[in-house]
Amino acid sequence: MEARVLSPCGVIGSGFPESSFERGLSMKPHVIACDGGSTDNGPAFLGAGMPNAT
Repeated sequence: MEARVLSPCGVIGSGFPESSFERGLSMKPHVIACDGGSTDNGPAFLGAGMPNAT
């Protein structure tokens, strides 16, 4: 059994090139998933439209 997973970024809010996402979609993934990471700095960065990638 094959499972295709598209994970556009390792951390929600860090962004990714639209062309990369489109290429991933062209591979017909079964699931699109993002990992929020292991720390939670609250909603401030996401609400401000700024990534919190260190």
